[in-house]
Amino acid sequence: MEPEWEYAARGSASEDGKPGRVFPWGNKWDRRLSNNASLHAGKDLVNASDWNTWYEGDQKSKFPLTTPVGLFPKSVSPFGVHDMAGNAWEWCEDSEAPYGNPTHKKETNKTMRVRRGGSWANVALRLACPNPDTCKRAK
Repeated sequence: MEPEWEYAARGSASEDGKPGRVFPWGNKWDRRLSNNASLHAGKDLVNASDWNTWYEGDQKSKFPLTTPVGLFPKSVSPFGVHDMAGNAWEWCEDSEAPYGNPTHKKETNKTMRVRRGGSWANVALRLACPNPDTCKRAK
């Protein structure tokens, strides 16, 4: 389930009500802490043009770039789960519905499933735990 994935990736809210971590390892982006596009590019890819230049350059010839689970031990989630950001998308059982929708079961698209966490080819925005934009829907 998608809410369980997010809880495992970012942890619970703090006692003062602040939400859990932005990334499994904390709130600050560091490209060296997961298998992601910026790590492979050797610099933070901050816009589509930079990503396209990297990917269309010599990256396609190196596809795929998944790594063994646990290669980034400093990036574990608060519960000790590895690779919750980057490496490979995580499929969730949930069908597609608007992010955070409390009537999730009533408004689902039965042909689409939720995926979270981003992959080796994604940048920080796609790897952030709470960002609705990371909730890409795929068949």
